[in-house]
Amino acid sequence: MYLGKIFSTQLLDNQIKDSMLFILENTLHLRTLFSGLTISPEDLIDSVIAIWVIINLPERFKTTMEVWLGKCEVEKKSPSLNDTWEVMRKFLQQDKSNHNPNNQALIASKANSNTEQYHQQKRKTEGDYPRCTPGWHNPLTRHDESECNFLKREAKNQLSPS
Repeated sequence: MYLGKIFSTQLLDNQIKDSMLFILENTLHLRTLFSGLTISPEDLIDSVIAIWVIINLPERFKTTMEVWLGKCEVEKKSPSLNDTWEVMRKFLQQDKSNHNPNNQALIASKANSNTEQYHQQKRKTEGDYPRCTPGWHNPLTRHDESECNFLKREAKNQLSPS
């Protein structure tokens, strides 16, 4: 991870001193990590190349790789080239399926179905559909006046002696 921080540091004229201090600080962290360990040159080269690949990826990979590097940092491990390729492969596979016209149609139909279900549930729970009230039939409802329970109930109450 420290390699990533070092390699992704931009050396700008107005911030050169801060940038160099940042690089030196991360280099010290790397030295501390490697001081008690025996790491093979192959593993070190693998990590360096993986970081280089991540830094030089096109912009559309940026978020995916930031998440991947964050995961590596949490797990206290340097990204390997194989693991980096696996993350990129999954991204490409997902990206390809998102651009497939058949998948897009399926996603759109599911979204429309979910939206319609949401609105139906909302209508039922919030009561924003037209209603009849006792003694009055609302013509905006889905039933006829002859089927209106409120009118039937009102008529029944008027006919029965109290």
